[in-house]
Amino acid sequence: MNSLAIILGFQITVSLVEILIFQLGAIILGFSMHFFWTNRKTPPPSTGERPVLAGSSLNPANEWRLKYVEEVESRQKAEQQLRRDLENLKDNESLLVIELEEAKKEIDRLEELVKPDTDAPPEEGYLAQLHNAHHQLQTHNQDISRLLSQIDQLKESEKKQQATLQANQELQRTIYDLRKHLFDRENELRMVRQQQVLTNDIQERLDKAYKDFSGLQSNLQKVESYIVRPEHRSFEYENLQQSFFRLSTEFDTLKLRQQSMLEENQRLSVLLADADDKLRESNFIRQQLQKKVAFLEELNNDLQLLAEQHKRLDNQLKRVSEISGMMRKQE
Repeated sequence: MNSLAIILGFQITVSLVEILIFQLGAIILGFSMHFFWTNRKTPPPSTGERPVLAGSSLNPANEWRLKYVEEVESRQKAEQQLRRDLENLKDNESLLVIELEEAKKEIDRLEELVKPDTDAPPEEGYLAQLHNAHHQLQTHNQDISRLLSQIDQLKESEKKQQATLQANQELQRTIYDLRKHLFDRENELRMVRQQQVLTNDIQERLDKAYKDFSGLQSNLQKVESYIVRPEHRSFEYENLQQSFFRLSTEFDTLKLRQQSMLEENQRLSVLLADADDKLRESNFIRQQLQKKVAFLEELNNDLQLLAEQHKRLDNQLKRVSEISGMMRKQE
């Protein structure tokens, strides 16, 4: 009976040591890969980006630009908070490795205690001590199993955090593209406004040309009525012919100007419709950006839950260390 208890205790201790050794190796390898990956994938902070929202005289555009700048600043603050959370997780992981090393040393010490002494004679109460040590090892094994499950949860949370960082990088690239796109759209809108002013000027000139044309028509009618009279045909025919040629030339010139102004007006109308389409496209892109921002906020909430779980894991590790201290006191 005594030998069976000794052999059973030795087998349990050996299995725990093997589990801890493999788990420590996996944790160290995972941390190394995580640090290497985050150092390569973390983009450098942009310091010299040109502000694209400047110089617009339209009040709705200014209001939308201010909202866009506020959203970008909030995203930058969220990114800084994520980086601070990542640093805290790294510190907690280093503390976790230290606690696991201490647990490994404690298990080695318990293994030395339960090893059978073949040279020493059997003493009274040895079997009771062996049962007590076996019970303590089982309790310690349960705590370690619970700790391993929490470590697996921590690995899953690290994967989620890596996905969050990748999504954040994609969001930064999208914001940069949207800034450039918005800058181009503002330039196009500025050109459209200038063309609209030019169109109004052309319209005013066209109205003036219509008035001049109507005046010329009335003068032509007067001249024709004057020519019809026989008493005036002889001595004013040449002057009226010259005036008619001059007025015909002016009429053709005004007609060509009117046609060119109408074509310019049509072209400006097409440009204005194109600018409206581009503005609607920009609004659609802004809505897509707001959806991505909401997605990142949800990921931030998940990271906060991850931090709370990490605190619970630290408390469990403290309990394991307290159990180890109690076992030392009992010895």
